[in-house]
Amino acid sequence: MEPPGRAEIRPVAGQTVPIPRTVARANQLAVSAGVFVVSVAKDSPAAAAGLRDGDVVIAFADTAVTGIDDLHRLLTAEREGAPTTIGILRSASRLQLTIVPAEAPAVKA
Repeated sequence: MEPPGRAEIRPVAGQTVPIPRTVARANQLAVSAGVFVVSVAKDSPAAAAGLRDGDVVIAFADTAVTGIDDLHRLLTAEREGAPTTIGILRSASRLQLTIVPAEAPAVKA
């Protein structure tokens, strides 16, 4: 979990994956990798936005996302509560969702 005061779309578990060239070309993508969504928690901002297990995040707030570090860098406290676009690939098709990031819950000791 992120420290309090940092926006999040999680609880989402994800990992960086390559995007096949044929899929990138078909969707006119400028990225060759994205964040594969392994799981989405039921009541999370990601679930409310319609993000699903198996989606690949390729953009956040009109900025390319090629790895989990990119996504974490873009999730700032300033984004908390502000509707933000998130670009994804689902079944090799490009989609755009609107997500409202929330403050990360405090980590329990």
